[in-house]
Amino acid sequence: MNRQALLITSLICLFFLLAPSVSRQANATASMNLKKIRDLYGFYIARFYETVSGLPKFDLESKDKVKIAYRRNETPCSEIFLRENPDMAEDCKKVREELTYVNKYGNLVRVHIKDGKIVSTKITTSFDKENLIKNRAVILLHNAIIVHDLVMDRYSRNLAKIYHFPGVKPSVEFDRNHNVLLRIGDNDLIRFDAKDFRQAVSQGFKLANKPILIQNGTRAVPDLSYLGTLPHMVAVNWSYPPLTGYFTLYRGSKEIGKVPTTLLYKPLKKGRAQPLFKEEGLLNYLKTKYKDGSLKKRYGIAIHKSVGTLIETEGF
Repeated sequence: MNRQALLITSLICLFFLLAPSVSRQANATASMNLKKIRDLYGFYIARFYETVSGLPKFDLESKDKVKIAYRRNETPCSEIFLRENPDMAEDCKKVREELTYVNKYGNLVRVHIKDGKIVSTKITTSFDKENLIKNRAVILLHNAIIVHDLVMDRYSRNLAKIYHFPGVKPSVEFDRNHNVLLRIGDNDLIRFDAKDFRQAVSQGFKLANKPILIQNGTRAVPDLSYLGTLPHMVAVNWSYPPLTGYFTLYRGSKEIGKVPTTLLYKPLKKGRAQPLFKEEGLLNYLKTKYKDGSLKKRYGIAIHKSVGTLIETEGF
C-alpha cells in the first residue's frame, strides 16, 4: 500500500472513530438552536442562552416542551440589610434574575443569575406533600454540589453534604421525557424522575430518598455518597459556604487527607464566606497554592502532600 492510500485509509478509520462523538455534539448544538428557542420562547429567553454560559439544556423537539418563567429582582437588598451590611453595597447593585424551568409534571429547576452569570442552579423536591417545608435541595453553587435535607423545624439543625470535583463543571439538563440529569464529568450522573424528583437513580453515586437522622433525631444529613473514580473533596456542614471544619480529599474511594475549609473560603461578617478560588477555578487555585509553597508554609507538610496527591491524579 502506497503512502497516499495509507493516509486515506487512516483518515477513514479516524472518521468512524470520531463520528459518534461528533454526532452527539451536533445533536446537542441542534437541540439548543437559538432560532428554535426564539421561536418557542421569545427573544428574551433566547438572549439568556446566547449570553449566559451553563444554562440547563433541554430537548426542543419534545412533544411537551419545558416551560420557562422569568423573574427580575430590582431590589435584592433592603435598606435594613444594607445598614447592617455596608460591605455588601456594591454587590447589591448587581442585577439579580431568575429562570424557573417547569417540566410537564410541574417539577421545578431554578437558576439564579447575577450580573449576567449563573450563581446557582437548584433542584428541589418535597419529602412530605402535606408539609412542603420538608424538602431536599440539590444545589450547584461555585461548581460544588450541595445536598441539604430540610426535615426539622429549625433550618440550622440540618447538615448539608458538600462535594467539590476539582477540574469538573457539573451541568443540568432535561431529557426528552422531562427527567432531570445532573451530570458530573463524562460518566457520573444523578437522574431525577420527571414525575417525582424524590425518585432518583444514579451512576457513580449512592443516593437514598430519605435523610439519615443523627444526634438522637435532632439533626438530618443526606444519605449520599460518591462511588465513582473522580478525585473529589467532601465536607458535612450546616452552611454553605462552610465556615468551619474540613474537606476530606479522595482519589476515587481512597481517602488521601484533609484540608481546612479556610483554604477554600474566606470568612466574612454576619456568617458569610466567599470562595477564594472563584476567579481561577478550584483546580488551578490548588495547583498554584501547591506549587508556590504556601500550603506547606501555612498548613504544614501533611496537607501539602494531600493536595499534591489530589492534583497529581492522572488527567490533571
